[in-house]
Amino acid sequence: MRKSLIGVDLGGTNVRVAGVSLQGEVFHRRKESTERECGKEVVIDKLIRMVRRALEREKREGRKVVALGVGVPGVILVRRGIIVSSPNLPDWLNVPLKKMIRKEFSLPVVVENDANAAAFGEKWIGAGKGSNSLVCLTLGTGVGGGIILDGRVWHGEDGMAAEVGHTTVNPDGPQCKCGNTGCLEVYASATGIVSEVRRRLKREESVLKKSFQGREDLFRAEDVFRAAKKGDRVSLKVIEQMGRYLGIGIANLVNLFNPDMVVLSGGVTAAWKDFIEIVEEEVRVRAFVIPRERAKIRKARLGDNAGLIGAAGVALQAVRGKD
Repeated sequence: MRKSLIGVDLGGTNVRVAGVSLQGEVFHRRKESTERECGKEVVIDKLIRMVRRALEREKREGRKVVALGVGVPGVILVRRGIIVSSPNLPDWLNVPLKKMIRKEFSLPVVVENDANAAAFGEKWIGAGKGSNSLVCLTLGTGVGGGIILDGRVWHGEDGMAAEVGHTTVNPDGPQCKCGNTGCLEVYASATGIVSEVRRRLKREESVLKKSFQGREDLFRAEDVFRAAKKGDRVSLKVIEQMGRYLGIGIANLVNLFNPDMVVLSGGVTAAWKDFIEIVEEEVRVRAFVIPRERAKIRKARLGDNAGLIGAAGVALQAVRGKD
């Protein structure tokens, strides 16, 4: 009988469950609303039901599932599979998710931070395929990070490594929601880009001001990117600033970890052509020659499947590590 994996991506908005081959191919995928407002018990019941359905399908199609991986946002004690806290799942405090899943299914289970899972997915079969070490930055509502060293996720001693979005790139910058000032997240996230544009609209003219006419609180990062493509000076200046600080952050990572690759994912990469040259120039002038020449900066390839595939991949790696 052929072997396979189950990958789970548990987010604040949706739960995704997929059957995945040992080579990272997605056989089937199902998505349902998380319904986090109903409480963690409802969410966990939903997750278990979706996993059970995926296992039944794998069995019908002649495959034996050998491991299950779950990607979850937040602080996780990986070895014990406990979710200490999650910004997207507010009532999830010290939830022993691994134990709860194993009670239902007699399978090896790995619970991993979602950004780490996505990084592993890109390393396994995505933009970083063939690389031994990489740093993956997710540029979305916030800035997440995952670090792969010597082919494995680097967790740090407390499982809190790779908080790349909360590294300081400008000590005199705006305050971040974490309490620090000048974090990478306040510049390179979609939220940060929109906030900076709104600050500038108070004193500068922009097509966004004309388009939204007093409703500037309604525009999103996508509107900024579209305005930049039309030559809007405010939007272009904010994206240029974002690229500069992102480049500083990446240069620091290149000097620290000497990775094969830096992979950028998330909605902000929609403005790739407007910022990538600025990023590369900052890395060129700030990072040491040998590591900067090694570290290719690439756009992620796996999209929404990165977390699913990566969660399955770390579970497979854990099983193989015990062989």
